Amino acid sequence: MQVNRLNLNEGESREKVTADIQQWIIDNGIESITPVGQNLDFDLKFIAKEFPELSRMIRRHGRDSMRLALAINDLSVMETGEPRFEMVSLTALKDALNITGEVQHNAFEDAKDAALVYRKLLNLITLK
Repeated sequence: MQVNRLNLNEGESREKVTADIQQWIIDNGIESITPVGQNLDFDLKFIAKEFPELSRMIRRHGRDSMRLALAINDLSVMETGEPRFEMVSLTALKDALNITGEVQHNAFEDAKDAALVYRKLLNLITLK
């Protein structure tokens, strides 16, 4: 089986990934993680199912760029009658916010993009 051109039978075991992340958390003195992402519920459910030992370290109330964009749309409809964003996918939000760079569809790049989108969305609210 392949996902995004990756063979799921290759790579590190879940046990090794869990151990490496736990060690990184200890080495960096991290007590908990507030996640930032796009459609974060999906990621949190995946982590809870596949990495239950790690899910205890991750706060359930993360920062979701998709939900923030939807809230901005709600505010925009109240003020102007029109949503600010036609679509709230990561690609659509990057385009609407003039964030350059191709969407890579890998965890690291998507996480960085979601954080950039989240920050720009916050600026839309706070700079009024």
